Amino acid sequence: MKETDSEAGGPTQVQVVRLLHHRVHLGFAGPGNIDVWLGDIAQDPVELEQLNSCLTPAERDRANAIRHPSARAQALTGRARLRELLGRHLHCLPQMVDIETRPDGKPVLCGPHAGIRFNLSHTHDHWAAVIATVDVGIDLELIRPMPGAVGLVQRYFHPSEAKQFHAIPEELRIEAFFRGWTQKEAVLKGLGCGIRGLERIVVDLDPRRTPRILGDRELVSGWQVASVKPTPHTMLSVAVRTGTPLQFTA
Repeated sequence: MKETDSEAGGPTQVQVVRLLHHRVHLGFAGPGNIDVWLGDIAQDPVELEQLNSCLTPAERDRANAIRHPSARAQALTGRARLRELLGRHLHCLPQMVDIETRPDGKPVLCGPHAGIRFNLSHTHDHWAAVIATVDVGIDLELIRPMPGAVGLVQRYFHPSEAKQFHAIPEELRIEAFFRGWTQKEAVLKGLGCGIRGLERIVVDLDPRRTPRILGDRELVSGWQVASVKPTPHTMLSVAVRTGTPLQFTA
C-alpha cells in the first residue's frame, strides 16, 4: 500500500499491493509514506525452506515448534516476508534485521531504525504487512459464515456496536462483523495492546459508510482506520496514527 498526500482537507489515498507468490518488485515509498503488502502463504516445501533461511535461529525454533502444518506455514511465511521487506528497506539481509519484542509483546526495530514502524497479520492462505514511519496496526481476516457472530458481538463489542449490528440488514452483517473486528484489532495492535479490550475500541460497523472510530477519543486520539476487501473473501483493515482520514484506492 502506498499512501500519498492528498489535497488539503481531502482523504489520504491508500493502495494495496498484492504479491502473487512474492514474484514482483518490492518497492518502498519515501519518508512519511505507508506501505501495505498482501501476499500468499507458502505451501511448497522448497519455498518454505527458503523462507526458513530468512529467520533468526530463535524464530526458526518457534515456527518449527508449531505442530499444525498450516499454522506453521502461516507463521513462517509472514515473519519471513516481513523480514524480506524490512531488509530491502534497510539494505541488509532479512535475518540481520534487528527486531526485538517490547514488554507489551509488540515487535519493534531497534537502534537507529526505531523510527520505522511495522505490523503483521495472516489468515488462512494470505499474509499482510504494513510498514510506516508512524504507529500502525493491521489485521486480515477471512470472510466466512459465522454462526456465532451474534454471541461474539455481545461479548466483545461495545453495546452501541451491538445495537448497530442488529440494525444492519441481515445480508450485510457478516461483512459488518469482519469490518468491525479487523478495525478494532488493527487499532489495538497499533497501540501495542494485542487483542485485549476489543470492546474499548468503538467503530462504525456499517460497510456502506466511511470507516471511523466512534469510541474513547482519549484512548484512540489521533488514529484513523480504513478497510478494504483485497480479495472477494478477505477483509483487511489498517489503523494509522494520523489526523488525516484514510481511503483505499485500486
